[in-house]
Amino acid sequence: MGTLGWRIAPIFFLSVREFVGGKAVRAVFALGLIPALFALIYRINPDVDRPRRFLDDIVIQVMLPSVLPLATLILATGAFGDEIDDRTLPYLVLKPITRIRIVLEKLVASAAVSFPIIAIGGVLSWFLVFTSNGGNNTDMLWGILAATAVGVVLYSAVFVLMSLLIRRAILAAIIYSLVWESVLGRFIPGLRYLSIRHVVTSVYTSTVHALEPSGRPDFGLGIDKAFSVQGALVGSAIVCAIAILLSTWRLRKINID
Repeated sequence: MGTLGWRIAPIFFLSVREFVGGKAVRAVFALGLIPALFALIYRINPDVDRPRRFLDDIVIQVMLPSVLPLATLILATGAFGDEIDDRTLPYLVLKPITRIRIVLEKLVASAAVSFPIIAIGGVLSWFLVFTSNGGNNTDMLWGILAATAVGVVLYSAVFVLMSLLIRRAILAAIIYSLVWESVLGRFIPGLRYLSIRHVVTSVYTSTVHALEPSGRPDFGLGIDKAFSVQGALVGSAIVCAIAILLSTWRLRKINID
């Protein structure tokens, strides 16, 4: 089965092995557990706020806008970064594999390693907050998982493209995440609708509201003017397709040069 998988997706399995065996994955683990640390503090002193509202603040204010993009960019910007820095990219593109397939396998490998690590932090946060509280709170768990999945794919696609376009891709990705999405998105009207952060947060909010039990006193958690799940998914698919096509074009151009 391993030999068959290697033949079907060699770049994917090679990339996953490099990610898992590298030092960068440790930083992803550390970032992914930050929400769980806040949840653990709340578990020690749960009187500061109601559990659903507290977890909502962790997800909206910490996990989705900061932890998710920063953890994802560590692996995604390194998808092609090592080959470019080591000047081994020509050997990769000389393989009998189409450029778009190389991009897709790199993208899927980055997302496949990032998602479970970040999701573990979200699940632990949910468990720690609600472990001593009764009631059905699985709507928030599914919202966290859905938003994490969409966010990992979106950020991975954009950051893989950055790694091919910009020399210092990590710095550019950090500036995009912290300046464009976090700072400018808050103060410039309408700019947040062009950010991945708003799309991902909309997925979380819409999923929670769709699954939220009736009569819940904490109804209304999340953000204002959130996209619907369908709208967020359509927009995400368009962004991913554009990023993949641009990455494929850039990979061809690098090969020509």
